[in-house]
Amino acid sequence: MTSPTPDWSPDMNDRAPDATIAAPTVVMNGSRSPGNRAPLADAGLMLVSIVWGSSYAAMQVIGRYLTVSEFLALRFLFAIAILAAVYHHAIASITRREAALGLVFGTLLFSILALETLGVRYTSATNAGFLITVSVVVVPVFERVIGRIRHGAAVYGCVLIAFAGCVLLGLPDGAHLTLATGDIIILGAAMIRGFQIFLFGHSTSGRHLSVVNITLVELALVAVLGTIGAAAGGFPALARPGDIPGEVWLLTAYLGVLGTAYAFLVQLYAARLTSPTRVALILSTEPAFAALFGWAAMDNRITPSQALGGLLIFLAAIVGRTLEARRETADG
Repeated sequence: MTSPTPDWSPDMNDRAPDATIAAPTVVMNGSRSPGNRAPLADAGLMLVSIVWGSSYAAMQVIGRYLTVSEFLALRFLFAIAILAAVYHHAIASITRREAALGLVFGTLLFSILALETLGVRYTSATNAGFLITVSVVVVPVFERVIGRIRHGAAVYGCVLIAFAGCVLLGLPDGAHLTLATGDIIILGAAMIRGFQIFLFGHSTSGRHLSVVNITLVELALVAVLGTIGAAAGGFPALARPGDIPGEVWLLTAYLGVLGTAYAFLVQLYAARLTSPTRVALILSTEPAFAALFGWAAMDNRITPSQALGGLLIFLAAIVGRTLEARRETADG
């Protein structure tokens, strides 16, 4: 599942000089308040990871009744309504640069989520959960090719390990490589997401920007683009709402409220109490929950080679995040 403003943990006081995003998520350095509330933040983040992990199975159910545009329109209308109510005071303070960045990242986020929503219809929830994680390990490639930022050999080793994991996920019978159409679409989403993570850090580093303001514009644009796409097709879900089962409405609201609005608010809260690395590592458990929900809810079967592939991607993401955190600490 992709979060609204790439992998991050912004300060509640949301303006800060350093930022880096993943799902979208922004890693911003701010004051933290250690104490007995840290376990509460960890629990909140773990719930986010569980919700995101369940989203792939949920989207498979939703996809039987809603088009991609309808789902994104409804999900993000739910989310933006909540966040606009919480941060209504911030809307008037949005600067031109924040609005421009929000439009850029909103366009990228819409592309990522459209591909995720489409791709999960043609692959398993388990594969989707692991493959989207590739976005984390391709960031160093974008940094090297576009940003001219060098990393150690171990980081690039993680990239190779992750892609080896992708190959194993495409070996359901353990012998013949057969990447499903959905696997390729999800990998496309992961590539765009990785680029978004790189671009967010590159365009916001050293600048006094508000992640809340950027994200409000970003999510609003996704809602608008989804609504335009749905309206172009007649928006049958609204024209004939009785044709849509109640569980589909509930799942869509679930992903809009918990998977988007709640996820954003919890990451803001957690940023005050724990480190960006800890936030990222907790959220890295998402693929494991995707596999669990895929097995429990969708009866996904996992072969030994696919299990190994998923494990390699998961480990590459964890090790890659840890190495990057050490590098930032050494540089800082």
